[in-house]
Amino acid sequence: MSVAKHPLSLHVFSLVHFFERFSYYGILSLLVLYLTSKLQFTDAQSYTLLGVYGTLTYATPLLGGYIADRFIGFYAALWFGLIFIVFGHLSIFVTYFSPFGEVGLFLGLGLVVTGSGFYKSNMNALIGNLYDKENILKDAAYTVFYVYQNAGSFLAPLICGYVGLKVGWLYGFSLAGLSGVCALITLYVSKKFKRERHSEYSLDINFRWKTAVSVFIGGGALALLLSIVIFYGEKTLDFLMILSLIYLGVFMKHIFSVPRDQRKNMMIIFFGIIAVALSGALIGHGDTVFTLLMKRNVDPSILSFEVPVTFIQAVDPLTIVLFGPVFALLWQFMSKRGRHLSGVAKTLTGFGIIVLAYLYLALLCGTADKNHLIPVLPFVLGLSLMATSDILIYPNVLTFCSRFAPKGLTGVVMGFIVFGMSLSKVIGTYLARLASVESETPDFDLSHSLQTYKEFFSSMTHISFVTLIVLSCCIFLIIKKKKIHGSK
Repeated sequence: MSVAKHPLSLHVFSLVHFFERFSYYGILSLLVLYLTSKLQFTDAQSYTLLGVYGTLTYATPLLGGYIADRFIGFYAALWFGLIFIVFGHLSIFVTYFSPFGEVGLFLGLGLVVTGSGFYKSNMNALIGNLYDKENILKDAAYTVFYVYQNAGSFLAPLICGYVGLKVGWLYGFSLAGLSGVCALITLYVSKKFKRERHSEYSLDINFRWKTAVSVFIGGGALALLLSIVIFYGEKTLDFLMILSLIYLGVFMKHIFSVPRDQRKNMMIIFFGIIAVALSGALIGHGDTVFTLLMKRNVDPSILSFEVPVTFIQAVDPLTIVLFGPVFALLWQFMSKRGRHLSGVAKTLTGFGIIVLAYLYLALLCGTADKNHLIPVLPFVLGLSLMATSDILIYPNVLTFCSRFAPKGLTGVVMGFIVFGMSLSKVIGTYLARLASVESETPDFDLSHSLQTYKEFFSSMTHISFVTLIVLSCCIFLIIKKKKIHGSK
C-alpha cells in the first residue's frame, strides 16, 4: 500500500515523530516559565538548566545509535526510547502529588533525555531504511518527515503552552505526556503495515528478554545520572564544555587520517560542524531569552486579541515551513540561470542574516512605549527573519558535508553534525546568560529588563558580525590554495 507512491508506513512513522516532537516541545515551551515563576529560579539558573538539558538531548543519540547498531536494532531502540520518554512525563506528572518536592521534575527530564538518546538518530535511520539506496523518492521522504516534525514543533508551544499558562502547569505538562503516549500507540499500530527491508538492519524486534532487562536497568541508571547533571547545571556546564572541546579534537584526528588529497574536504566538513554549532548558539534562544522577553517587555495585544507568551516559540518552525519551499524554488530558479550559489556561500549568507536580525531587534528595543513594552508584530518579524538563517545554514551544511565526506566516514561525519548541535547548546547557554535579569518581584523594574535585552541584542550583533568575518576568512584560507577533492 502506498500514498502518493510513498509507502504508507512513511506517514505512520512520521506521525510517531510528530507526537514525539509535540511531547518534547510541549515540555520545553513551559520549562523556563515554570522555573522562573513557580520555582523562583533566577534567569541565569534557568538558562543554564535548559542549556544542559538541550546539550544532553543532542549528545545521547550518539550512544543510542551505537547500542542500536551493536545490540538491539533501531526499531527496538524506538520502543525503548519512547518508553523512557513516557516514564519521564509520568515522573513530571507525579511531581505534583509527591512529598519530595521537584525531584520528579529533574528525574523526568533525565528520563526524557535518555529516551531521546535511543529515539532520535534511530528514527532517522528507520525512515531511510524504507527505501533502497537508488530510490529517487528518498529525498522527498525526508521532506515529508521534516514537515511532520515542524508541525509538532509548531503546535506544541501553542497548545501545551497556552493550557499550561491559562489552566495550570499540571495540565500543560500532562498534554505533552499524552502526546508521548500517542507516539507509543502509533508505533504499535505501525506493526500492521508491511515494510520492506532495504538494508542490513531489521525492522523487527528480535533479541532475548535479558537484553531488554539490561537496557532498562542501564537506561534507568543513565537517566538518574543525567538528572543529577541537569540539576547541578551551573556546576556541570563548564565540564560539558571541556568534554565538547575534547570530542571536537577527535575530529581533527580524522582530518589527518585521510589521504592528503582529501584533507581539504575534511576541513570543509569541519567548517560545517563549527557553522552548525555557532549558528545554533546565536539563534537558539526561543525557549529561554525570547520567551522571558515576550513575558516581560512585549505588548501581546493585536487589536482585541492577546498573543500567548509561548507563541514566540512557534515562530521558528512556522517560518521554516512557510519559507523553506520558497528558498528551495529560489535556488532552483538561480541554478537554471547559471547563478548557482555554493553551500558555503549560502551558509555565510545565513550568518549575515543573523547579524541583521539582531541589529533590528536592538533598534526595536529603542522604540518601546512609556510602559517599556515593544509591539508584538515587529518582534515576531525580527524572530522570523532570524529563523530564515536556519534555512540557509543547516540544510546546506548537511548537503556539502555528505558530498565531501570520504568513503567510509559518512556515518562519522553525520554523527559530528549532531554533535555540532549539542555544542551549540553549550555555547548558547553562555550567551543567553548575558540576558539575565534580577529575579521577578512585585516591584520588578521593566525599564531595567528592557535595557538588559537591548544590551544583549547589541552584544549579539557584534558577536554575530565577528563570527561572520572569522568564518569567511577561515573558509577562504581553506579553499584558497587547492581545489576541493570531489567538487566541481
